[in-house]
Amino acid sequence: MLSIIFALLFALGFWTERYDSMGYMREQPVSVALSALAAFLVSTFVLAALSSCFASLSRRVDSNGLGWHPLAYAGIAIACWIPILVVCFPATAGADLFGELPMFFGLQPMTSHHPPLVIALYGIAFKLGSLLGGANGGMFALTISQVVFMGTAIAVTMWLVDRLAHRRWLTVLSLCFFSLMPIFPTYAQFIVKDVYSACALDLFCAQLVARSWKRGGGEPIPWVLGFPAIGVMGVLASLLRNNNVFIVAVALVAYALAAPSRRPGHLRGGRVEGHGEELCPAMLCALTVFILCFLVNNALYPAMGIAKGELGEALSLPMQQTARFARDHPDEVTPEQRSVLNQTFFGYDTLGQVYDESISDPVKDRFRFTGYRNLLAYLRVWAQQGLAEPGTYAVSATEGSIGYWYPFGVRAQTNDDYADMAMVGSASSDSTMWADLGLSPTSAPFPEARVSLHDAVWSLSQTPVVSLLFHPATYLWVMLLCCAQTLSVAGNAGGEWLAWLRPAAWSLLMAAVLLTLTCCASPVSALVRYALPLWFWAPLALALPFADQTETSS
Repeated sequence: MLSIIFALLFALGFWTERYDSMGYMREQPVSVALSALAAFLVSTFVLAALSSCFASLSRRVDSNGLGWHPLAYAGIAIACWIPILVVCFPATAGADLFGELPMFFGLQPMTSHHPPLVIALYGIAFKLGSLLGGANGGMFALTISQVVFMGTAIAVTMWLVDRLAHRRWLTVLSLCFFSLMPIFPTYAQFIVKDVYSACALDLFCAQLVARSWKRGGGEPIPWVLGFPAIGVMGVLASLLRNNNVFIVAVALVAYALAAPSRRPGHLRGGRVEGHGEELCPAMLCALTVFILCFLVNNALYPAMGIAKGELGEALSLPMQQTARFARDHPDEVTPEQRSVLNQTFFGYDTLGQVYDESISDPVKDRFRFTGYRNLLAYLRVWAQQGLAEPGTYAVSATEGSIGYWYPFGVRAQTNDDYADMAMVGSASSDSTMWADLGLSPTSAPFPEARVSLHDAVWSLSQTPVVSLLFHPATYLWVMLLCCAQTLSVAGNAGGEWLAWLRPAAWSLLMAAVLLTLTCCASPVSALVRYALPLWFWAPLALALPFADQTETSS
């Protein structure tokens, strides 16, 4: 099944990259079919080889892992980040920060477009730092806060990888990944709201995996792995990024449905079937998280005077398709449709000219919300045009999401946001925010070193094979492969004692799938920060097929 999915997506990505339309479906159907068949055969062979490799390595327990304290892993990783953190001192400001800090200090009305919890955390850290060192001190305090969040996530993930797999080589490999992969130190100093939420989401999934692991050993569940604690982390992850609530809820439901009826330690030769004591509390936890987040966003925030964010953010996909239709089929727009579209977009007649397949901001900025009645009218027009030209809609959706599932093409290259803004930075010194806050603009002490660092990392990200490590899609396929292998091991006859792996694998798998789907509907076609949790989850998923139940204590 995984080979079939890969083959279909490979063919879709490969040919869409070259044609910029769906015309290849009628012009070269044989070539498309052959490319899909070749991808299927190659992926089947590779998956079989990897499965055999997993099975062979799983029989070799070379050690009990490193057995270090969790903080030791985080300390080594952060120590390796120091050169990049020094070169990029005090921090690199994301564009959103120049809206978030003014909201915190009352210079702009606060909205939930940026999560208010992120605004509060940023504001508190910046205020404390600025008291000690002005703008530079405030920005460096934000870097420190993100380093702490990332260090915590890495410490927990590394400890769990080491204890799950009992493979020293895997622990060392994972530690090298967190220490040497430029993504991590870059985002430690790149002040964007996604860092906090990615770390919280990683900790939430680590809790589910660890609970499943403990449960499989027939041991008492510590309070930190109880559903109240898991629910708190799920709420935190959801409030740090609004669409995380769907990932959290689905992961909990997947865990509940996959959990076996009895602990394998209580079993002697029988199969583990059905749903047991985990079903109701996990489902209740998912429902509670969803309700709490709904109440916070729709009751608490409005009561605090926090306005709702722009609706257009959630409509990136249909608006991009509308703009593509306006560009490619302007003569097919009826007068009735044009009337509705003129009420929905500023300057609809030139909407097609600003269309960019890789980012929806130029189109999204023209959206105007004039009421739910007009919104429904727009959605009817959107559906009508989609039925008239489904190929146009398909290619727009494909090009707008290709970087999250197809790691081989030009459009899937790591977005400029990563290498340019995240290292060189935008013109933060020109922002009026500093004057409004009564502070001097930030000053970067090593501007030339920043540029050299950017050039080096950018060159590395374009190196054949190595470039795959910089693509969000690579980590999605790693997650799919490892979770599928884990489920295969857990489902083998005679391997019922491994049934505890099922809820761990299913919760990670569904979290990765839901995250990717939300990325595909996002404004950018291949943005690292949107898919950042995949980088944290990948070592954990890689450890699952090697999981050993010989020891779960501590």
